[in-house]
Amino acid sequence: MNRGISTKIPRLPGTGFVVIDTETTGLHDPARVIEIAMVFVSPSGKVEDSWTTLVKGDGSAGGRSLERIHGIRDQDLVKAPAFGQIAPEVLGAMKGRGVFAHNAKFDRARINYELRLLKRTPLPELGCTMYLGQRLGHGLLKLDQAIDNFAIRRTTAHCAHDDALATAHLLGVYIKNHPQGFRSYLSHKGFA
Repeated sequence: MNRGISTKIPRLPGTGFVVIDTETTGLHDPARVIEIAMVFVSPSGKVEDSWTTLVKGDGSAGGRSLERIHGIRDQDLVKAPAFGQIAPEVLGAMKGRGVFAHNAKFDRARINYELRLLKRTPLPELGCTMYLGQRLGHGLLKLDQAIDNFAIRRTTAHCAHDDALATAHLLGVYIKNHPQGFRSYLSHKGFA
């Protein structure tokens, strides 16, 4: 499992894409982000770099039932940065790149909640590999289904880095196997 604390986000040229994933204390407001990952993907679909960190949130990992899902404990968050400490770097790393997530509506809502707490501008609509897959004829696949369908390797489910990396590889599959459909999706989303 690739978990830890880091405030040093890679700075790559603003081309290509960035895939994000979060682990949170719940599904709806006031659930907090307690882990975030970013995987940088070239325009051709190749993984270039990645970054992840635990995030303090309100200091709670969400209770025992959520701990069994994401494996993060309250004590893991004690030395983690607050979202406000990393927000400028996270937003800066997204500039110039199309931002994707799997089931992007969820990750966008959780990040935007954090940004609202900081009185910062929310993220616009993100690209979504779940809906992209549906548009490309693969159906509306959950991440586990997509991983199985395309033989993508993932070490640990509900670990932001591992989920973001699997989603980045899925994005790469779609870019390589459906270039015209992918360009159409980007145009539809206003990324191209």
